[in-house]
Amino acid sequence: MYNMVEKVMDVAKIVQDNILLFLLITMIGGLLAGGVIDIFEETLDAVVVLAIFIPYLHNSF
Repeated sequence: MYNMVEKVMDVAKIVQDNILLFLLITMIGGLLAGGVIDIFEETLDAVVVLAIFIPYLHNSF
């Protein structure tokens, strides 16, 4: 039983160590997506229907 608790704690430690990297990568991805949207802002204003597909493209990766 104690061995199982140690394994769970080991997994929790791995998750804890990797969460900062995950958050950093997610933040950079969000900034890049915002930059792409900013580049195509005039096109999105002209064709508003394109803006509907942005969440679908974001969730496809």
